[in-house]
Formats: sequence, C-alpha cells, structure tokens
Amino acid sequence: MTPTPVQRPRVPVWCAGRWPNRPGFRRAARWDGIVATFTEYGREVPVPVAAFADAVEFVAGERGGLDGFDVAVEGWTEPAAAAATVAPYADAGLTWWIEAMGWWRGGVAAARERVAAGPHSA
Repeated sequence: MTPTPVQRPRVPVWCAGRWPNRPGFRRAARWDGIVATFTEYGREVPVPVAAFADAVEFVAGERGGLDGFDVAVEGWTEPAAAAATVAPYADAGLTWWIEAMGWWRGGVAAARERVAAGPHSA
C-alpha cells in the first residue's frame, strides 16, 4: 500500500480482548497493545479497577512486563471527577482512556458537551 507508514518498524497494532477470556489477551501480548473489554461490565456498569488490574496483570505476565505496551479501556467520566475516575486505572497500567460517547450516553448533543468540557487533568 502506498504511501508507506512513517512509523518504524510499523504502525502499532492493538488487539481487543474480552476478559476473562484469555486468547485475545495472549494475542495482544505479542503485539503493541490491548483494548480491554469485559464480559460482565460495560455501558451501565463500569469496569471495576480490580477486574481491569487482573487483566493487565495477565497480559504483563504473558509479555514479561508492560514496557512499550499500550493498555486501553473505554469508560465514562464527568468533567469534575474525570481525573479521580481515571487515576486508579492508570495506577493499574492504563495508558489510554477512551471516553465513551455512545447513543446510550445521550447522543450527539451530550457527546459535544463532553468533548467541549475537555480531557481530564492528571
């Protein structure tokens, strides 16, 4: 394909995994990152930090560490509490927070409002 990627050696590859199912996490451990999802948690029930930490610990064990590895999870925050919401996940190994903006959260108008509020502050 042209143009060729600027990144070397290649564009980072993130794999998805649905915890506690381990195959996706094993696959991700061989690449550059994981977008962690969870069978019991999602839109209405946030992922408990302990469950997230278990998944991160598993992939770290498969890789022999997390150096240079990205760990992402989707969740939702309110602007005033965003930093406090995200901090425990970051302590457990999170490198990317994906702010959920689905229809279930209020649609386009609510997404615009949340984006306008800006990112969390660490």
